[in-house]
Amino acid sequence: MLLLAAAPAVQGPANGTLVIIGGGKIGPEITSRMIELAGGLDAPWVVIPTAGDPDTYDAKTVENSLFSKAGVKNVTVLHTRDPKVADTDEFVAPIKKARGVFFPGGRQWRLVDSYLGTKTQREIEAVLARGGVVGGTSAGATILGSYLVRGARSGNTIMMAPGYEEGFGLVKPMAIDQHLLVRKREHDMWPVIEKHPELLGVGLDESTAIVVKANAFEVIGPSKVAIYETGKSMYFLAAGDKFDLTRRVALPAAQAPLGRTIPPLPKYEVKRAASRIVVDGKLDDAAWAAAAPVHFIFPWEFQKGAKQKTTARLLWDDENLYVGYDAVDSDIVAHYDKRDDPTYKDDALEIFINPDRTQTNYYGLEMNAKATLYDYFYIFPTLLLKRLDFTGVQLATHLRGTLNQTSDTDQGWTLEAAIPWSNFEELAKKLPPEPGTSWWINMNRWDGTEPNRRLSQWSDSGLPQAHPHNPARFGQIVFVK
Repeated sequence: MLLLAAAPAVQGPANGTLVIIGGGKIGPEITSRMIELAGGLDAPWVVIPTAGDPDTYDAKTVENSLFSKAGVKNVTVLHTRDPKVADTDEFVAPIKKARGVFFPGGRQWRLVDSYLGTKTQREIEAVLARGGVVGGTSAGATILGSYLVRGARSGNTIMMAPGYEEGFGLVKPMAIDQHLLVRKREHDMWPVIEKHPELLGVGLDESTAIVVKANAFEVIGPSKVAIYETGKSMYFLAAGDKFDLTRRVALPAAQAPLGRTIPPLPKYEVKRAASRIVVDGKLDDAAWAAAAPVHFIFPWEFQKGAKQKTTARLLWDDENLYVGYDAVDSDIVAHYDKRDDPTYKDDALEIFINPDRTQTNYYGLEMNAKATLYDYFYIFPTLLLKRLDFTGVQLATHLRGTLNQTSDTDQGWTLEAAIPWSNFEELAKKLPPEPGTSWWINMNRWDGTEPNRRLSQWSDSGLPQAHPHNPARFGQIVFVK
């Protein structure tokens, strides 16, 4: 069993504000926020375009800057390719007077080569310390985090480049990616998080930003911001959503931003299996006919994926808890095939199980269409025992179509699991449960790939983002004869 320590709190600037933008066109809601935070149109700004290709910049750079176009009266352009120059008092003099500093896009490595560890970096930190604002877009956004992604000189598709993995660390521990959905980068962050589990990964789509103050940020702009953490599924935030960096959770103030009504907690009677169940993924044993189906719901209307039907059934006997799923699926996708691989990135079905509702810890099993199991024990919300390794689990799937073949149309797939009672001994008072005993669970389905991915559930997690982990919203199951 691998024990994962609680993820460290993320620290933004104690004073001042960061405005971190995902590239593309920068809308007026972002520009005006930066100008306001700096103190208005009279506040002095420094623009540092060094990430770009040109070796020199002239007066037109000032004229064409988004700040000058917005009416800011005092804009200075600073640029050098020489870190020795960047380490001089003469070069940093305009930053000492600035209320705002901005980094346009280009290539991250140029900013590292010119400014990392110099007086320029220290004076940028001082802008924040005196209550100013530091912003950046595209490469200029990524450099603001503590871990630098896409820093390789040889190309921006390389996420981890030795020698170019350190950013300015104005918010830490954090890795920042950009152009997320437009350039189909939504899964690129995972290798970084898996190698550096202490990081909070943030992926920003174009024209969208996070405004970071101290221990929280707010999303502004028209598209999405993705959140990545080790042991958890990726989820998205949208304009108006807020995030607590200390606890790494969406803030309650952002709950149900779409105005949806959260339904009551569901309840289900788990019947005792009347005959033997053979776990082959087909769900055609006679015992299943007695188990009533439950139908998954689609809580998040902003998701773009197809609403494909999912039903689930539960049974029990003296040896096992049985779970059966039937998922309509026009394109079955699954790549992971090793135990504890991140199956939630594939077409996957999940069950979270809490035998004791007096506390919030629970077991998680996440299973893809290849019948690969990822299991864990979640000490919610701070500690995830990632490699719990349930023993004796029987798991099988049956595909009504072809796997990973997008050229045809599939019908769907079924999954069948038998989970021995001994795996629940940490929380269950008696095993197997006596008739009349209640446990609390949720069942989920991840379907499709971004940007057309959708999460459906048995019980609505009640969260603003498409995210399944909320034990307060688990439904009730009652074991009956």
